[in-house]
Amino acid sequence: MKLVIKVVPRASRQGFAPDGEVGVKCYVQAPPEGGKANKELIKLLAKKLRIPQSSVVLLYGGGTRVKMFELPFEIEQAELIALLLSEV
Repeated sequence: MKLVIKVVPRASRQGFAPDGEVGVKCYVQAPPEGGKANKELIKLLAKKLRIPQSSVVLLYGGGTRVKMFELPFEIEQAELIALLLSEV
């Protein structure tokens, strides 16, 4: 399944939050230089979804704040966003 996510680099905290534009945004502490923010985002997604980092594939948006990922799930977008926003 594909997931579109908005990234906020250089944030004071890490985590996911609702976003009116794309559904979910992720705060990362890494700067948007040299792919550091992308790497941190992939780590956070993999940890939250309990999947290997190699299963999180960046399809586009490597140099922008809005990114699309391919994930190994067959669930609805709303369910995936709810999972990311959950406190578990």
